[in-house]
Amino acid sequence: MEAPKKVPWRDWDEWLKAWKFLQEDKEKALEILEIWAIRMPLPVRVDATRSILKVCKELTGTCNFPEILSVTTEVARLSLGMCIARIVNQLCDLNQNAKFAKSVSMASKTMGLPEFLVDLRHDATHGSLPQLYVLARGLDCLYIWLTENYWKKQYENYITKEEKILGLIDKFEKRSRVTDDNYSLAQFAESTFTGDLAQFRGKIAHFVAALRAKMKEEPWAILVLHLQSKIIKFPEAVIQSAFKLLKANELSLGLVKTLVEDIFSLASPIKLSITPWVKHLLLLQNTELTAHEILKFLIEMKAFSEDLTQIMTQISKISRIANPENDSEQKIEALPDVPRWRRLQSWSSRILGANSILEN
Repeated sequence: MEAPKKVPWRDWDEWLKAWKFLQEDKEKALEILEIWAIRMPLPVRVDATRSILKVCKELTGTCNFPEILSVTTEVARLSLGMCIARIVNQLCDLNQNAKFAKSVSMASKTMGLPEFLVDLRHDATHGSLPQLYVLARGLDCLYIWLTENYWKKQYENYITKEEKILGLIDKFEKRSRVTDDNYSLAQFAESTFTGDLAQFRGKIAHFVAALRAKMKEEPWAILVLHLQSKIIKFPEAVIQSAFKLLKANELSLGLVKTLVEDIFSLASPIKLSITPWVKHLLLLQNTELTAHEILKFLIEMKAFSEDLTQIMTQISKISRIANPENDSEQKIEALPDVPRWRRLQSWSSRILGANSILEN
């Protein structure tokens, strides 16, 4: 069995986020690619995309390609020429798999790289440096080629695989409606859920969490157990997905409480990080008894790290549910730095970051 390749993105959700920003906000996409480059060397096509956005950003202050034409210095021509030549060379090197090396022209034809870019690379390397507008056109053409031949194809391939896996889970759910034989369901799950599922953990967890409202307890538990054996940290992902569905009003508090208790009965130990969905649950406990009970259960089951548990306990104690005779808003305002915490859009799961929220 071929060993899985290491990639700089945490999961496919992060890759999809980068792809979305490449279409909507290239500067935010560049920020993500720069973070990936710090983690480890990037795959060639991803690094090529980063290089194009980076050179545009350095020359113009934005990632808007037409702005390059406003920069008329010799440095701009040299930068664009080097960027194009380097990327074309790297892409052609990917196609060098024969005993004897192919020429750049032949390798580029095999992979469908426009001949215009190969000529531009040759001129920038061996001939007179092309004019700025030609280089700018070449950079834009190279970016479009990468978008169509890597990012878009990778996205379509991901969506095809994702739809297939979610379809299998839906098939399992429909099968559970017509049979009470849990043994046959377990056999069906074992033969159905094969291959690499970890890359779709977020989507699968979200789908499974939503199914809790439709499925009986035992078939749902069988489904979770089989997926848990295939996907690392799958129980944590299901709980976080349930909290996300709760915030979107797609799951009731009672159902979320049942789901959390079910997950802890099926898997241990479970360690949760602080996400916007957990923060929503913390705020919800001021008005909902069930939310307070869920948080109390998580604390008792040591679902958070020791330092985060202390913070959770402190926040839980000042809720209206825990102190019905007091105004929790006044008590929250009395704590140092808690108002700042409540304004955060997200909360880092790192211990130092969590401590800095409630401690000076």
